[in-house]
Amino acid sequence: MSLMFIFAISVAVATFIENDFGTETAQYEIFKSSWFELLLIFITFSLIATFIKYRMFLFKRWFVSLTHLSFIIVALGALTTRYVGFEGVLHLREGEDKNFIVSTDNFIDISINNKEYSQIKLFSNLSKNNFEFENENIQISLINFVPYASNKYIETNSSNSHSKIEFIISLGSNLQPQNLSLWNGETINLGFFALNFSDLNLLEQNISNSDIYIYKLDGKLYLRSELNISRMSMATQVNEEFEKNVEILSRHLYTIGDTSIVFKDIKIGIEESEVSMLSAPKKEREQFPHKLYFSVKDTKNNLEKNISVIGRGGEIAKNSTAQLGENKISVSYGARILPLPFAIHLNDFVLERYAGSMSPSSYSSFVTLKDSEANVSMKYHIYMNHILDYKGYRFFQSSYDMDEGGSVLSVNFDPGTPITYLAYILMFIGLTGSIFAKGSRFQKLKEKLKENSSIANIFIAVLLFSFFSSTNLKAEKIEIENPDLIFKFEKNHADKFGSLIVQDSGGRFKPLDSLNLDILNKISRTHELAGLNHNQIILGMILKPNLWKQIKLIYINDEVVNKLLGIDLNEKRASFDDFFEDPQIFEGYKIASQVEEAMRTPEKNRDRFQKTILKIDERVNIALMVYSGALLRIFPNPDQSQVNSGWFSTIEALQRFDANNSEMVRNIIIGYFSAVDQALISGNWNESDLNLNNIFAFQMKFGNNVIDFDRLNGEKIYNNLNIFERLIAPTLLIGFLVGILALIELLKDKKFIKLSLIFRSSLFLIFIFITFGLALRWYISGHAPWSDAYESLLYIGWASLLAGILLGKNSLFSLSATTILAGVIFFVANLSWLDPQITNLVPVLKSYWLTIHVSLITASYGFLGLGAFLGIFTLMIFALKNINNSERFNKKISELNILNEMNLTIGLILLTVGNFLGGVWANESWGRYWGWDPKESWALVTILVYVVILHTRFIPKLWTNYIFPSLSIIGFSSVIMTYFGVNFYLSGMHSYAQGDPVPVPMFVYYLLTGLSILMLLAWRKRAI
Repeated sequence: MSLMFIFAISVAVATFIENDFGTETAQYEIFKSSWFELLLIFITFSLIATFIKYRMFLFKRWFVSLTHLSFIIVALGALTTRYVGFEGVLHLREGEDKNFIVSTDNFIDISINNKEYSQIKLFSNLSKNNFEFENENIQISLINFVPYASNKYIETNSSNSHSKIEFIISLGSNLQPQNLSLWNGETINLGFFALNFSDLNLLEQNISNSDIYIYKLDGKLYLRSELNISRMSMATQVNEEFEKNVEILSRHLYTIGDTSIVFKDIKIGIEESEVSMLSAPKKEREQFPHKLYFSVKDTKNNLEKNISVIGRGGEIAKNSTAQLGENKISVSYGARILPLPFAIHLNDFVLERYAGSMSPSSYSSFVTLKDSEANVSMKYHIYMNHILDYKGYRFFQSSYDMDEGGSVLSVNFDPGTPITYLAYILMFIGLTGSIFAKGSRFQKLKEKLKENSSIANIFIAVLLFSFFSSTNLKAEKIEIENPDLIFKFEKNHADKFGSLIVQDSGGRFKPLDSLNLDILNKISRTHELAGLNHNQIILGMILKPNLWKQIKLIYINDEVVNKLLGIDLNEKRASFDDFFEDPQIFEGYKIASQVEEAMRTPEKNRDRFQKTILKIDERVNIALMVYSGALLRIFPNPDQSQVNSGWFSTIEALQRFDANNSEMVRNIIIGYFSAVDQALISGNWNESDLNLNNIFAFQMKFGNNVIDFDRLNGEKIYNNLNIFERLIAPTLLIGFLVGILALIELLKDKKFIKLSLIFRSSLFLIFIFITFGLALRWYISGHAPWSDAYESLLYIGWASLLAGILLGKNSLFSLSATTILAGVIFFVANLSWLDPQITNLVPVLKSYWLTIHVSLITASYGFLGLGAFLGIFTLMIFALKNINNSERFNKKISELNILNEMNLTIGLILLTVGNFLGGVWANESWGRYWGWDPKESWALVTILVYVVILHTRFIPKLWTNYIFPSLSIIGFSSVIMTYFGVNFYLSGMHSYAQGDPVPVPMFVYYLLTGLSILMLLAWRKRAI
């Protein structure tokens, strides 16, 4: 366990090193260091020794044997990947063949008289770097390493200092102004005259009546001309006249005859110096290469030279050469060219964009693989999660060229993958068996718990999992330009509008009400704004787009984006018009370059801002599709022979239908729009209702055969009731109240039967509503409501409530725990409405592995959080103990600890399986199942933390009724760090910020103080 603890600490420290000093430094100092490899080897041998010592090879307790064996095999797979596998990048232009890739690793390559030597080399920005090479009489050693080297001009008092000016000069009213710069000692010939920057003594010797001179005197710069000089302050507009000489000031306009000069930047007493950009933000500093200084010695002939080498990751290394006598020596640093046993030809690169927009939505490569030795010529389509796999090489769509004429593919060769996948399979079987197999620790705890209470089966019910999602935000007041017109969209009519039938991008027919709800949640992350519901808002966006484009509707909540848009930094939402320099013609999309850069960045390398900007861009494009009506596919095809042609938006219907039906659609839409315009003036919506019926009549006439009206009506009722969200607060409230009642009963040793009955009856009523909601969803969808992540959560919450009602008869503590768990589950389930899948705006193919990965890990956080909650309950009982009640309280403490151990076991299994399935997803997406990303690393730390907590039972002195609940509370801090700390304090592909300092809320300090006091009070009573 001590090795695991050291391992966890090392991984945690590495994430902070990576955040402050870069990924390569973290790799150098920890992940790829010799001592870390040695630690992993020790851990592996420790697992093997445990496997042998406890004779696990006999598989008497097969689930324990498989679990331990799987981790041993994981280590073997990692070893294979580390020393045999490699990664690279293939950059292809359309029509180009290549049979090589550029390595991801960086090498120091040395050539001595055409003999080549190579070594993978990492450098650290934290500690001293060393490199030594010796071959016969040639010695090469690293003198200095400058990370992210750049040349900058700094102020100095050196005699070798220089001065530089940058200015705009206009030689006449009919000529274009020029941006120029001039160093002292330089002269620029401008045709009519020369502009000279020289020392004063040289100036007096060579002055010409037609030229203009700049000279330095007493640390200031002066302008000299034989003609009069006029100087006007651009700030005050004050004009001054001078003869021959005048001091040069910035932001002043100087006029000499027809020549006008404005000095933009004046630098006096500077010199060029090499500096490191390490302190710059990560994205900025990585634009600069590293610079390495080497000493090259010929010990035989006593010759020595120093050479400098420039290089950076991902770029082919460039040689720097030194000639020592007869020896020609070259040194380079950077990526290497790795040959492929076949060639790849790029036939076509396809970039798909959002409808009605220039923003990219997905991209893919059509290639031909050419293997002359095997006589193979195979065409293939590479796109997200659809890889080319040939002879152990795997090609993934990664990025593309700005001109859209080239593609960037990441390439992976990893013989360790099948070994690792085998380990994952064995791990899953073993961990599952540790819950269900007879004789497992979990089953023994279940039997032991039955002796005290009947709640053990709760945890069996909640093992049916698979989920992730998010919540609704409360309605917010918005500032709008014309509130009178906005609020005149009558709710009753808008809801009738929501009763129209629409076909979504997946082909399903549903009420427009559902689509409108999804759209508003996607764009604004809320159900309503300013008292207007989703139907009123979407109807307004379609019928009065110019007005709604001015309303702050699009969710941002990012200060950097706010700055780009030029809006108040505190605004959480922006209007559609805010995104354009000229909103009338959609010109000057203010985030276009950022979106383009984000799309060209491989998904695994996107930072927090790039992920944010893509989400915002998606919202803008959905809004644009709403304004244009492109999302509303409400017109069935009148041509009944084309049964699979789908339904169409208004614009599509006008273009595709025959003349008669096209004219019919045109008249219906014009009539409806005109009626709404009149209703907004008169307030009478009867005519609008009648014209809306014309659209419905068209749907009935040509689409009646595909519409199930009962299901559609049921879906609208389902939307209006919003059962699962509305019952979150009551469920959580009752759960906490039951917990409080349980404590009171324990303290007073008295049963409050009537109050307990009220709470149980309330929970039963909530259970009835939840059951009705699930049954209604079953009826609407036509299948059992546990087929996807959201439905699985609802089902688990329902099962938890059922278990609590049926099995919590004798334990209010268990009833409280299951009720709170159900409330948390419903809360998490309703978070899914934040990002509903309503259009084909997502990448071409979504990964099923990603859904499982996130679902399991999120589920584990719920169980581990419940463990912390049960730990707090237990310590509260400890703190309230006294000599008179100790027997009764100790029994309850034992019961809760058993319950908690079962709970943490489930949480750990979910987290472990989810984390390693995340590796499967990552490997299928871009060819590596582990990259030591901060989120991955901290998830691993959390696994190790809870492994240690649950394995303390093998150390009798640590396995006490007081220490275990304390550890369950302390252990949850690793979950908080994994979810919040990584997201807001560390950089990585999963993070929401790049290490930006975020103030810690004050309540965190209060909470920590309260928990510390609770632990202290409980510790004092631990012996009673």
